[in-house]
Amino acid sequence: MPFLLYQTSPATRGRDYKAVGSFKFGGGGLVQQACQKHLTGKDGGWTVSRGELLDARQVTAENHELVIDTSPSRDTINLYEIRSVSGYSYSNWTPIMICFQSLFTDDDAVPAQDGGVMGIDEFKQAFNDAGCPRDTVRSVLYLRGGHA
Repeated sequence: MPFLLYQTSPATRGRDYKAVGSFKFGGGGLVQQACQKHLTGKDGGWTVSRGELLDARQVTAENHELVIDTSPSRDTINLYEIRSVSGYSYSNWTPIMICFQSLFTDDDAVPAQDGGVMGIDEFKQAFNDAGCPRDTVRSVLYLRGGHA
């Protein structure tokens, strides 16, 4: 799954999103960087906010978002914005729960400004979130590595 960094800006309706990079989520990536300050060297739970995740990525929370593309090779758009990550770190592994908000779920017809239809890859580079359902979605994953 691609994990994408977007720069955001206010628009007449909603916010405009522009892709500016990607990030590694697990395996020594963003989650483990952000939760380090919560680890105590023994088994324990923690939660990191989207702000803490963005701080770990060294970007400002005011105009950036972290987005997961859950189906990059399908002919539909499935983008979810990360709101927080909670976990329980054991010595060598960490189950985590990611809390998302849905932006686009199985969307395939994307209107272009010229009245035609925009390609999915082009759409993922820049879009507006007006009309996004923003339903809360949660998923559980397991990461290698823990507090040790």
